[in-house]
Formats: sequence, C-alpha cells, structure tokens
Amino acid sequence: MSGKLWFHGVLIALVIFSVAQSRAQDPNNITCINQFYHNWQDGVYGVAMRGGTAYLACGSDGLRIVDFSDPTRPAELGHLATSWAQSMTIAGDYAYVGDAGSVVIVNISDPSRPVETSRISTGGYVSRTRIEGNHAFIAASNGIVFADVADPSDPVVLWSTTEHGANDIEVHGNLVYAACTYRGMIVLDITDITDPQEAGTFQSDWEYVNGVSVAGNYAYLAAGWNGLVVVDMTTLHEAARIDSFQYAMGVDVVDGRCYINYGNPECPLAVVDVSNPLAPQTLGIYDPPSDLFSFEVAGDLVYVADVYHGLRIVSIADPTDPTEIRRYSRYGEDRDVVVLGSLAYVREDYKLKIVDISDMHNPHELGYYEMDWAYGDLDLVGSVAYLTTHGYDCVRAVDVSDPAAPTLISRFHTDDYDIHYRMAVNGHYGYLVENNGLRILDLSDPADLREVGFFTQNLGNAQIAAGNGYAFINGSSHQLLALSLTDPLSPVVVGSYPLDNYCVGMTVSDGVLYTATPNKLWVFSATSFANWAPLGQNAMDNEFGLYLKNLSVQSKFAYLTAMQGLYVFDVNDPAAPRLVGQHVTPGTALAVAATGTVAVVADHTNLGFYDCAGVLSDGQEAFATAPLEFALLPNYPNPFNASTRIPFELAKRDHVTITIFDVLGRNVTTLSRQEFSAGRHELRWDGTDCSGQTVTSGRYFIQVRTGDAVKSLPILYLR
Repeated sequence: MSGKLWFHGVLIALVIFSVAQSRAQDPNNITCINQFYHNWQDGVYGVAMRGGTAYLACGSDGLRIVDFSDPTRPAELGHLATSWAQSMTIAGDYAYVGDAGSVVIVNISDPSRPVETSRISTGGYVSRTRIEGNHAFIAASNGIVFADVADPSDPVVLWSTTEHGANDIEVHGNLVYAACTYRGMIVLDITDITDPQEAGTFQSDWEYVNGVSVAGNYAYLAAGWNGLVVVDMTTLHEAARIDSFQYAMGVDVVDGRCYINYGNPECPLAVVDVSNPLAPQTLGIYDPPSDLFSFEVAGDLVYVADVYHGLRIVSIADPTDPTEIRRYSRYGEDRDVVVLGSLAYVREDYKLKIVDISDMHNPHELGYYEMDWAYGDLDLVGSVAYLTTHGYDCVRAVDVSDPAAPTLISRFHTDDYDIHYRMAVNGHYGYLVENNGLRILDLSDPADLREVGFFTQNLGNAQIAAGNGYAFINGSSHQLLALSLTDPLSPVVVGSYPLDNYCVGMTVSDGVLYTATPNKLWVFSATSFANWAPLGQNAMDNEFGLYLKNLSVQSKFAYLTAMQGLYVFDVNDPAAPRLVGQHVTPGTALAVAATGTVAVVADHTNLGFYDCAGVLSDGQEAFATAPLEFALLPNYPNPFNASTRIPFELAKRDHVTITIFDVLGRNVTTLSRQEFSAGRHELRWDGTDCSGQTVTSGRYFIQVRTGDAVKSLPILYLR
C-alpha cells in the first residue's frame, strides 16, 4: 500500500472510529481514560545500530527507531510504514530499508520524524544492502542491483541482474562477494561498476549459501545444512568447515571472531575463533528462546533481531559465555489481563508482562517473564502465576512477588505430548484441561508441581472455571458440565446443560456462573443443580450483531469483550441481563478485568482503561468507587525473602506515610510520603533500609499513617 493510500485509510478509520465512539460513549456514559499503546504488528527481522539508537526492520510494521541511550528505559522515537521491512543499513543521515520489491531510502536526520526520500526498485525481497562510498550494493531474492546513491533523493541504477537470487553481499575494493541461492558464492570484479565481470565462484555441495563475510584471504560462508564453510580465496577451494552449525543462515567476521546464526535447534548464535582460519574453534553459543533472524556486532555487544521476541542485546565481553543483558519487545497481542491492586498482569503471545496501573494516565511496564512457546492461559494465585501451554512442558509456576523480575519456580511435565488449553484453580489444586479430560495438579508447593489425579472426559478445546467447590467446563461438544469438587481428587458430574455454541469465557461470582458463547450471555446457579437450567440469558446476535470474546464479572455487573468493543451488562436480576453501556475499542477487545469503576481491556494492540462509573448506577446495587474506611491489609507474601507487597485502602483522597520499623521502634525506611486517591493501592518493600542495604532477618512492622489514622501490622523477613 502506498504512503498516501495508507494515510487516507487510517484517516477514514479514525473518522469511523470517532463516530462509533461518540455513539457508544454519549448515551452510555463510558469514557476512555487512556490507551496504553505498546504493540507492533510484527517482530524484528533486521537491526542496525548508530550510537545509542537502534533502527529496526519490523516486517509488516516497517521501520521502527528506538532510543537506547538509557538501556534501562528504551524509548521509541519514530516509525515509518513500509510493505515488508526485513533488512536495515545505516549510512550518514539515511537508512536503507530492505523491503518487498525495493530498497526504501529514508532520511533519519530527525529520528523522531523519518521521511521516505526515494526507492531503488529490485523486484524481489531485499535481504542485504551494503553502502560503499556513493554506491549501494543490493542482494535481493530475484537478483543483484548496483546503484549510485550520491544523491539519495535520486538514486540511479547502474547495473542489475536477475540471473542470481542473492541472500547476502559484501564489497572489498574492486571485488563484490555475493551469497547466491543456487550458485553458492560468486565473485564479481567491479572495476567497471556498470559492467561487472564474474571473477570466480564457489559451490558448497550444491547447498544454499545464505551469508558471506570476507576477512583477509578467506571468505566465511553460512552454507545452510553444510554449516560454516571457510573458503581460501586464492584457490576458491574449501579450507575448513564446522558442519554442526545447521542450518547456517547468517555470518559476520569481526576482529578475528566469526559470528554465525543457525537454525538447528532454535536459532542460536555461535562465537567462533578464526584467528587460524584453517582450524576454526567454537568459543561460546548464545541460545535465545526463539527465532534469531539476523544480528549486528558492535564492540562487546551483539544486537539480535528475534522474529517473535523483539530486539535482544547480548554481551560478548566473555566470548565463551555470551549473555543476554536486555530485551526490548513490543510485539505480541494482549490476550488476557488480570488486575490485582495497582498491577495488571497481561498475557501476551510469548510473555507475561506486569504493568503498573496506579496512574492509569501513565501506565508503565515493570517487568516480564518470557515463554519459548506461545501460552494459552494465566492463573494468578497470591504471588505465583501459573502459565499453561502445549506439549510435555505444559505448566510453569512463576514467582511474581517482585514485579520487576518475575522468575521461574518450576515446571510441570506430562508423559505424553497433548494439547493443554486452560487451567482452573480451586484451593491448592489445579485442574488442567486436555483433550481427553482433566489433569489434577497439587499446587500446595509451587516448587514441586505434581499430578495427583485424572478426570476422564472427552473435552477438546474447553473453557473451565472454578468456584464454590465446583468446576464448570464447556468443551467441544458444547455441553456445559458442573463438577463437584467435594473430593478434589475425584470430581463428580452433578449437572449438565447443552449450550448453543462453544464457550469463549466463563466465571463464577457470588454463587452465580456466567458463561458466554460467541453470541449469547448465559447465567446459571453455581450452587444448586436440580433440574439445572439457565437462570437467564441474553441472545445478542440479532440485536447487536456481536461476536463475543471474553467476560469478567464484578458486583452484579458483567463486562464482555467483543469484536466491536466493550459491553457492560447489569446482572442484578440474573433472569434478565440488561445492557447498560458500550464503547468501541480501537482493535479487537480480547479480554477484560474490572477494578473499581474501571474496565481494563486487553485489546489487539493496546491495554485500554475505560471509566464505567456512569453505567453502574440507575438505582442498582453497584460496587463502591472507594472503600468505606481506611484499611491496612495483610502483606503478601509473609514471611518473605525477595520482596513483599503492602496493600491498603483509602475511603477518600489523603496524604499517606508508609514506614517500616524494627522491633525496637527504630525507623528502617520510609516507603512513601505522598497523596493517594480513594481506592485500593499497593507498595512494595524489597527488604532494604533507607541507605539501600539489605536488612537482617527478623520481625519488622509496617506502619501506614493518614491524616487522621494510624494502622500497623507485623512482617517477617527471612534472608
């Protein structure tokens, strides 16, 4: 899509959105507080660094520019849409973006406002562009192109060929080395750049050559299944190889070391000593969780483009132990959200991220836990998050007591490779859905997850919820089942009801089961199962044309997400659910969690915050916007080691001082002296004193003081 068409498309979409928004907003009193935009459409395929700025080729999302001058707080500077950005080169004030069918030349003199200057047509996908002086040397899927870029606004093609599809290209003096798909490495003499002459070729066992790097008299080839191949350029014969680097995709030689990324298994990056090209020696290997696509070496750092996880920064100061020191990712849909106090736990495709929402106008990500597989469910129990995925390694217990650094506690492995969909927690047992039943896991010790039972039932891709001593399941047969968990190791079916379709969401609240199929909200008793049938239902397909995605219930109001946005239903009378509010979201609303009067929505491209206070009235019993009185709640975990969270509630906006004292009444540290709004809040103490030193093990006291009240609780710290 051209830039103008793209702009007009976005403009039309914004107009439609604003009209739809006003229609949903004005009559129903739901207003958008903020959209926490963090998402890109695609992963990172190419990276180039200049100073503290990263220039990223992000596939369908085009060029992204990120400031890394403060590595702890990277900030996006600019963005330019292209068709399919997969390679990146920087020269002077210009970025050369390898795109679909062309090299896009972008003026980056102002990184916050990148501007397309011109294009060099290639006809194929561009995998590498090298700039030497005033010339661009381009490797594309359907050929090789040389261009004069002395004036980047008016590039001139000097020579091109479609005889050799190329994956990589290097220039040394009057020689060009091209890694070609079918012909291996070819060498071109460019004494006359408008009429280059073939000076030699090297074919590696008829295997693709994906990358080439030349140092001294040797060429180093990423030769597909043949691994790393070293070629003596004086004879054009193989001098050495490491064939264990399968499937070799990219290579770069810097200061006597060869860096090669390969695809078997899981796309690692190897550091190889080539000070003696005839006997290359592997020094170290960096294993990312997922697909390493390309990389750039800069000093003691390697910047890795990871298709599914963003930009990774790896230290090679010790080449025998390459170590990831930071990752920057804004790729992956927000698929689920759980809110606890001032924190939102958000399930993305490949990571659990924890977002501070104490100020919903300025939310920020505190930390994340990364998965090597996409995962399908998130259950939060105290300070432990349980993440469910497919395969043998199907449940992970993650400690989230320190939101800035979630850490893996343990994994649960199955004996067979099954598809695991979701898990519900009841007491200290987890009920894990598989195609043919429920695995029952003992969660009493998150460090030792054990299977203690199995409930056999043909379930398929099922939703599950638990509450009031019962589990509720809706699987591929569309039959809703109620299971008694009186004996948690031997569930017994006590009720069933046929639904009209598969289930997209289910929750239990105040003795009532709420479940949603794509076009209907259903309400059932969650405690009585004689002649079990719906207490009420609302068929929304005809009236609203909805396609529901998920639901959450709080204090007699049901929040549903759909293709069209957020919908709020009054369910004070379960027999007659009543729509009271709606709001069009920017993307597909996939999940929702309610906190106070705010609905937090996991959208396709953002985390949205919606004030629903205007619909939670009309004489109905709504949840309170603030607690009735000031309260200091028990900290968790307690005892604690790494950190503990201190929740408190305010009936009105007030100035709050939170202090930690030792058993002698001495001030250890003051966590807060500031004003808080009415509602629930949480602060974290990491076991350090006012000077930042870790305290000794023992008993301490939390004191929370407001303008007219003081409350205290004991706390136990164990080193």
